[in-house]
Amino acid sequence: MKKLLPIPIALLLICAPSYLFYKFNSWSFPKVVSAYYAKEFCSCIYIERRGLAACHDYAAVWIPISSFKWHKKSKLITVVGLSRTSSAQHISSQLGCRLID
Repeated sequence: MKKLLPIPIALLLICAPSYLFYKFNSWSFPKVVSAYYAKEFCSCIYIERRGLAACHDYAAVWIPISSFKWHKKSKLITVVGLSRTSSAQHISSQLGCRLID
């Protein structure tokens, strides 16, 4: 008769790799909030040439941002959301905006 692994060891062999995969692959999610807001706001202001209030509404997500800075001279948008900072800068009307790390 074959010996079966005890249930706690079997659970450990299944749960530990799953937890580690989740832990190391989901840490970058919080940056998505600030990156999305910065990029969408930049595109809205400089490419679509919409107003300030309209662009804030356009870029808004369900998760609120903590800080927003618009450096008009350098055409740089800096956003903090979920304790992560992202910046987007307008390059040209043909190339649009790009995220800067």
